[in-house]
Amino acid sequence: MRCAFQLARAPYRPAPEPMVRLQQRLLDGRRNGVIELPDMTALDWPVVVALFDAMLGVVWFDTKPKAREQLFARIERDFDYQPFGSARESADGLSILAWMLDGWPRHTQLAFALLRASRPRRQMRRWPHLAEHERAEVEAVLLGAWPDQKHSPDRGWWRAWIETLPEPATDLRAMAKQERLSHRRQRLLALADVRDGLPVEVAAEAAGVMARTLYIWLRRGAKDGLDAALERPRWQYLTEPQAKELIEWISAASPHGPRWRYNRVVNEARSRFGVEITAHVAQAMLRRHGPWPKRMRRPKRRLTVAPVYD
Repeated sequence: MRCAFQLARAPYRPAPEPMVRLQQRLLDGRRNGVIELPDMTALDWPVVVALFDAMLGVVWFDTKPKAREQLFARIERDFDYQPFGSARESADGLSILAWMLDGWPRHTQLAFALLRASRPRRQMRRWPHLAEHERAEVEAVLLGAWPDQKHSPDRGWWRAWIETLPEPATDLRAMAKQERLSHRRQRLLALADVRDGLPVEVAAEAAGVMARTLYIWLRRGAKDGLDAALERPRWQYLTEPQAKELIEWISAASPHGPRWRYNRVVNEARSRFGVEITAHVAQAMLRRHGPWPKRMRRPKRRLTVAPVYD
C-alpha cells in the first residue's frame, strides 16, 4: 500500500512440485513447532532450522563454483526448473533443500559427491554455536545420509581392497589434482568417494559413468592394484583362427532375432580367448558378418544457407 507496487507485475518463476510440498510441510508444522520431513522422524522447529543451515552450508561453504554449477544443473534437470538466480534468493535455497530431501538420502549423498564436500562430522564443526541437543539431532540426520561406520566385509567383494589401500581418500583426491590425464583424474575421484564410504551407484553418478563401469575399475584394482584401476586396458588383436571362429559364431545367429550389440561380441572374445577387443572392431564384425539386414544409411541433409537480400 505504501509503495503502490503492483504484485501482478512482479517477475515470477513456476515452483516445482517437491518445493511446494516442502513449503507446505513447513507452514503446517510451524504452528505447533514440529516438522515432519519426508523419510525422517518429526523434528522440532529449531532443529529443522539448524539442519537446513547445515545442508545449505554444505553447498556454499568451501565449494568451488564449477562444482556448484554442476549441482544446480542437476537440480534444474530433475525439477525441470528455470535457471538459478542470485545466491541470496530464498527460492533457490528452498529448491536446493527440496531436491536434497526428495528421495532421501540419495540426493544428499549425490550433493556431497558432486561438491567434493567434507564429511558430515567435519561439516558440523562449522556450527559451534548450536545447542548440544540440536547438534546431536542434526548430526544424526546427516550421518544417516552418509554414515561414518565401516561396512561389513561381505557387503562387497571389492571392500577388502578399497579399505586396505595405503592411500586414504584425501591422498587420492590430492593425486587427482596433480594428474594431467583426465581419465585418471576421473577414476581417482570416483575411488576416493568409494573409499570415503559413498555407495558405488552414487559415486558413479557423480563421476558421470555407469555403476557397472565403476565396478570394473574396482575389480581391476582388487586384482592388480591401484595402477591397474587407473589405466585404460590395452587392446589386443585376434589371431586369424580366433577371428575365423568368432565370425562363424556371429554368422550362426538367427536373422529373425534381435540384432546383437557390440558388447556381446566383446564379452565373447574375452570369455573364449581372453582377448580384449575394441567396440569398433566388434561393430565392424557385426556389420560385415551378421545375418541381419543391412541398415540403410541416409545421406546427410544439406545445410540451408540463408539468402542474401540487396
